[in-house]
Amino acid sequence: MFRLFTSFILGMHILSLNAEDDSYNKDEILKSMKLLAADDNEIVSNAINNLAKTGDPRLEDFFDFYRNSSVYIWNDKIVVCEETIEDEDFNELAPLINPLDKKPILDNAGNQIKPDILNLINISPSRKNRIEARNALILLKLSSPDDKSRLGAVKKSGMSPYNYNLIPVLKSILINDNVDKIKFTAKESFLLLSV
Repeated sequence: MFRLFTSFILGMHILSLNAEDDSYNKDEILKSMKLLAADDNEIVSNAINNLAKTGDPRLEDFFDFYRNSSVYIWNDKIVVCEETIEDEDFNELAPLINPLDKKPILDNAGNQIKPDILNLINISPSRKNRIEARNALILLKLSSPDDKSRLGAVKKSGMSPYNYNLIPVLKSILINDNVDKIKFTAKESFLLLSV
């Protein structure tokens, strides 16, 4: 299944290298995000893969939030809280932000919603899911239109723990990328994975 996923990302990379696309289905993405709260590891793994398959660059930050256990369910919605704050009564409050655009979630008066942390359901990934999210993040960044982000992902591709499924994507970057430094680094990572 992961080979199919890697092939999909490779195809996406070839077709959309250095091009932006804002046609991602927000509702489908949010639906897949909510599946990360499932008790079944296979459902969570499939949700991670489905999110990565979208190629949506907004998910780069989301996967970082997820890996850092900053993703929650609140009122049956997926939300992010990077840091909690305390009020004058020492209650731990969670300033909520949208998981896609990172904008504060506002109430009707225009104030950021800050529920008690106890009213949120934390979505903490297992070790296996953290590794899957890391791999999905690298794959997303390998197809990023941002040269700096793509270069960072190419470097990480050659670092431990090795993800040998990245070899076809690195080959594609060697052939198709228009930045020489990225091509050179992709060649180094490719050789490290090929040894």
